[in-house]
Formats: sequence, structure tokens, C-alpha cells
Amino acid sequence: MDAHLVAGSTLVAGLVVFLVGAAGWRMAYEQPMVAALRVIHADRRRRTWIHAWMIPAMFLTTAALARWCCCWTTRRLASGPRWRLRSTRPS
Repeated sequence: MDAHLVAGSTLVAGLVVFLVGAAGWRMAYEQPMVAALRVIHADRRRRTWIHAWMIPAMFLTTAALARWCCCWTTRRLASGPRWRLRSTRPS
């Protein structure tokens, strides 16, 4: 399988996992800090749900971006230099 396809698929999978975890987010968490912390503390199962999905999403997305950077760098190095350095010595 092509390395770019693997990187793209992993990135999309990270997005899907993130969105599954984000489905548990409540607008009440957007309140000022003290009120939000009370609501978050009361919703222990919801908080666990969010973290259980967000942590793997973070690792998937990071792995996908690292793989994409490796593919991009390899491709750039294989194509050769795009510029020539000029000599500072007089000819």
C-alpha cells in the first residue's frame, strides 16, 4: 500500500475517533471555570467517554502527521536539490 494512502487513512481515522469523543461534549463545559468544573465533576461518565476517545485520536493524528512528514521529506530528497548554491570564490 502506498505510504501516502496509509498516512491519509490514519489521519481520517484520527478525525473520526476525535469526533466520536467530541459527541459527548456539552455546552455547559464552556461556562466560566468554576461553574464548568462543577459540571465536569458531576459528569464523570461523560468525562471518561470524552477522554477515552480523545487520547487515541491524539496519538493517531500525531502518527499520521509524522508518517506524512516522512513521506514528504523522502519525496523531496529523492527529487534532488531545487536550487544550486553559488560559489563565493572568484572564477
